[in-house]
Amino acid sequence: MTPRSPGCSARGFSLVELLVVIVVGGLLVIQVLPRLAGNKPRSPRIACVNNLKQIGIALRTYAVDYQGAYPWMEAKTAVNGTKVFKPKVPFANRVSTDLLGLFLSVSNELSTPKILVCPTDLRPGLATNRWDYVAAHPRSSHRNLSYFVGLGSSEEKPESILVGDRSVTNAAPWSLNGSDVVETTPAWVPGRDPNAFRSLGFDARTMHRSAGNILLGDGSVQQVSNGRLRDAMAAASTVSETAWLLPVDH
Repeated sequence: MTPRSPGCSARGFSLVELLVVIVVGGLLVIQVLPRLAGNKPRSPRIACVNNLKQIGIALRTYAVDYQGAYPWMEAKTAVNGTKVFKPKVPFANRVSTDLLGLFLSVSNELSTPKILVCPTDLRPGLATNRWDYVAAHPRSSHRNLSYFVGLGSSEEKPESILVGDRSVTNAAPWSLNGSDVVETTPAWVPGRDPNAFRSLGFDARTMHRSAGNILLGDGSVQQVSNGRLRDAMAAASTVSETAWLLPVDH
């Protein structure tokens, strides 16, 4: 048996040292795990915010090329001879392919149709990265739309709501003005009547639950609760007539 050198000591952890290691490790786990768990539900919503920001940039780029008009607008001459922009008539009458056509108008600024789909929108849809395929199959593509557009919005009206989550509801789930939204549903037009959106909120069964994202006329994106959505609607109604064009089975 080899004798132990006098200058060396070979011993394991003492009980106190072992307890210190366990306590420190426990504290690290307590601090790290909640942060990791908290990031999971937030990530899809942040991705949705990024989608709306890209859509906003695409619409504003389009407006620069068309004298401030968005794809759903056309120039008209007012009584005093000035040029004004009003929603095109077809977009006030139908929902499905018209709304898809609006986004197709800015597809050069959107790298993929998947930008139109919120990660939390779990409806079965058309999975494709090609705009030409979406254009060729509008009937099967409308389920790729997670967002509505505000027909009365413009850059000159920064408080107007330009785009938002499709999961908005008016008291009854999946309905606005008490009616189911189907392919031939007109655009939702509450105008400036505060009673029309007093019970407005987000469907708690889908997407971001009782919350959602909206893109304003100034290009900013807000994450809003039901109460803040109604506040935003009230503010928007002071600057423009409120009219939303929603995707089918929104």
